[in-house]
Amino acid sequence: MSLEVLSFPGVKEGEEELPGQEDEEEPEFEFNQEALTQLTSMGFTENASKRALKQHNNDLNNAMNWIFSKTGDDSINLPLDDGKKSKGPKFDMG
Repeated sequence: MSLEVLSFPGVKEGEEELPGQEDEEEPEFEFNQEALTQLTSMGFTENASKRALKQHNNDLNNAMNWIFSKTGDDSINLPLDDGKKSKGPKFDMG
């Protein structure tokens, strides 16, 4: 079965290419410093705390529950992906 008929043929004559999302930079996430301090003072690593806060849009309670749900998963302590291409391990935020 060929899927070639579903492929994008490109911009046709008379059409205008719209700017793609890959050209747009996502604004950098701003961590709630008070929530980050609270999580790290509870003994969670900074990486795990930042990952949880980003996953839950700075909601401290949901972030804390998420960290507890990931007990035993050492990958929550990996550095956050800053959006740049890297060769390091990836972590599924879900």
